[in-house]
Amino acid sequence: MNDEELIKAALQLKKEEDEELAKLLEKAGFLFVPILLKYILQTEDKMDDTLQIDYEEVWEKVQKFLEKRKKNPPNYLSRSCLEEGRLNQI
Repeated sequence: MNDEELIKAALQLKKEEDEELAKLLEKAGFLFVPILLKYILQTEDKMDDTLQIDYEEVWEKVQKFLEKRKKNPPNYLSRSCLEEGRLNQI
């Protein structure tokens, strides 16, 4: 499955989920379902945007961390050094 097919499948699935949500809201007796559905979907979109921004920010930090680690690999402490409490001396 290529990227275009995946995107189409994801959009179709989202459409089906939105239709199912509308049916469930109507079945539960909610009034003004179209307006309620609009606000639910807007909230979902805002949450997705926020998560994407968070992911991108974290990814930048991970990349910087990995670059730093490549330049200065960590020192591995021996178990005996840790057991003897010499960690602060290193």
